[in-house]
Amino acid sequence: MGFSINSALQIQRFGKPTHTMQRLATLFLAFLIGGHPGAPSNCDGPCWSKNLKESDGFRSFDQQGDRPWQSQQGICFITTDRLAVYQVEEQQQPGPLKPRDASGGAGRFHVRVAFLEASDGRELKTLDVQTNAYSADVLPTHDGQFLIHAGEALYLYSASFEPLRLRRLPFAKAARDESWDVGVSPAGTNVFLAHHQIFGRKEGSRTDVEVLDADTLEHVVDVPVRHLNDFSAGDGFLLTQSAQGEPALYSGWGIVDLQGQRTQITAVVAGNCPPFLRALAHQLVADVGCNMLSVKSLSNREVFSKTLKGRDTFVSVANSGDFLAAEVSREKLTAWLDVGNPWKPLRIELYDLSKPLEMHPVEIKGNEVQYAVSARGDLAVVEGDLLTLHNSSE
Repeated sequence: MGFSINSALQIQRFGKPTHTMQRLATLFLAFLIGGHPGAPSNCDGPCWSKNLKESDGFRSFDQQGDRPWQSQQGICFITTDRLAVYQVEEQQQPGPLKPRDASGGAGRFHVRVAFLEASDGRELKTLDVQTNAYSADVLPTHDGQFLIHAGEALYLYSASFEPLRLRRLPFAKAARDESWDVGVSPAGTNVFLAHHQIFGRKEGSRTDVEVLDADTLEHVVDVPVRHLNDFSAGDGFLLTQSAQGEPALYSGWGIVDLQGQRTQITAVVAGNCPPFLRALAHQLVADVGCNMLSVKSLSNREVFSKTLKGRDTFVSVANSGDFLAAEVSREKLTAWLDVGNPWKPLRIELYDLSKPLEMHPVEIKGNEVQYAVSARGDLAVVEGDLLTLHNSSE
């Protein structure tokens, strides 16, 4: 990737002050060797590692309890050069509750977000946003802007960490169970809001889907659907499960355009695993079922496929640009006794879909893992207290 004005400005803002000629020489050298100034060099093993508990005060990412807020955590690339790690924290010292804000929280819970330089793990900024006990997420949009979903509020931030917009996600309080899901299209230009309401066995359920402009959080269109058991936001479409009927375990996936027109998809079914589909960049779809992974175009042309051996199973995928990462796990022999995660993660596999080519996997030692992939092919992995960054050349 060549030299760009944006890259120079970012380095100048967050790097240590140096002489102008030294800075220009460094950037010119990066341009000559064809690398990006913020990119990690080719690494034998992790490019860098960071103890998140010691450096940033996070609790261990593998200590998930039975309370909803304890599972609200994750990691994502805001840009290829900037990484976000987030986790909901409970107020340690009991004190008087504050008036409830847009999130619906009263000060007991907040989501802490640490923004790190992808090249070396340096902390750039930390945000603390009040939330409730049930919802917290960080989602990149485009050009360094990002969303923080905190309870009943959705906040849009600029690339310089300034709050830009607020969209409230109110509860109607007419259903037995109610929740909001937020998704962002791969291009980062549209935000999808799914408002789920479950009324009861006889009364049924409903989901209302609204599309927003990612730069303003203003309304674009309502997508007419009856029920969503699962969904994934694409560029100009939704991948939905059971969009026109009752939830189905092994079928019911379809593509719904922004006018509500639905096309049925036959998902991969392997063994006793319910399949799931995820929308990817470049109008592609990842079709995952047990030990099978297939990447297809919307016209059903297969771009890449992988079949695992033995009891290994695909349990999740992440995508950015041409790169797809997939968690490979194995069901624990004691899964029927385990009240927590029944899967033991084995490795994170990485694929370059433009070739297509399978890269070197990252082996996982612990029982829980969080991961994210950048459009450059860098892979960020959190196990317990440890964050490591690997690049696609390993």
